[in-house]
Formats: sequence, structure tokens, C-alpha cells
Amino acid sequence: MQIRFVYTSSPVDDPERIERILAALPAECRKQQIDAAATQVETIDADTLSVALVVDLSDAELRDADAAAEPIRIATAAVQLFARLATQFQISWDVGHELDPHLGRIVADAAVDELVDEVKTAVEVARSLAELIIDDEFVEPDALVIEADATDDREDATWEELFQPPDSFIRFPELE
Repeated sequence: MQIRFVYTSSPVDDPERIERILAALPAECRKQQIDAAATQVETIDADTLSVALVVDLSDAELRDADAAAEPIRIATAAVQLFARLATQFQISWDVGHELDPHLGRIVADAAVDELVDEVKTAVEVARSLAELIIDDEFVEPDALVIEADATDDREDATWEELFQPPDSFIRFPELE
């Protein structure tokens, strides 16, 4: 499982400055020991950058304790990376991920301790959810996993049937 953090810049009025930011990004990734291949850069509206950073959670629990801490290290190092870029290029970054698009904001020369805590929490929650997902489906903890039987003659309900209450729940049929 992965968690995808998205860093969206404030509008940058100078195309040359955008190019300098894009050129600085791989070097900053190397400094923070973040795999540059895990980042995806996209330009929005010709003056806003959107950088997605994918943090892999799938094999973190299978190895030693240092490997289990690696996703948190990468996610928090990314916050420091974008704080450095914000200071260097006088821009701000909105930070979010798939489930919470407004996690926080990085403004040049501002403390990012609260955002680092939010990012750590997001990684921990995603890791916990990953433990509850089997074959891309959510499974309740300690719940029985029952495989479908080929002899099962029931048909799945249609969307309309799911939203229709059973007849026994209709209290005032004259209002129907």
C-alpha cells in the first residue's frame, strides 16, 4: 500500500523561477535521501506546480525496525524539503494526501512542526489501514473471511433495491 502526498505551490508569476524550482527539486531529494523517482511533477494553470510524493508502506512491517520507520522518515523529510524550497524561492506549498487534501501549509521561514506531526499521523493511519486491507478490500479486524461459493444462487441487489426500504418499514403508505 502507498500514501500519496501532494504539494501544490502558490502561483509563481515567473516561468524562469518555475524552471529553477524544478531544477532544484532533484538535488533537494538527494540531500534528503528521497528517491526522486517517487516524485511526480505537474504544472497546473502554467503558474502553479503540483508535486506528488508516493510513500510506499507495503513492505515496511516485514523487515527490521529501521525499515518500518523509513516511510515516516521519507514523509517528514519531504516536509523539510518543501520548507527549504519555500524559503529559497519565496513561495508557499499546500500539503495534502488522498484522504485529506488540506493537511497544512508551508510558508517560507515558518515553523513546520505541526505539519510534520500531521504527516507522521497520516503515515501511521495509512499503515494501520493497510493491515486491515486484504486483496484491496477492507476487512474488519477479527472478522471471518468467507469465500464466495459457486453454488450460491443469490443474486446481488441492484442499486435501486439497496436504496428502497423493505415494505415493512413503510409507516404511512398514503404518503408514498
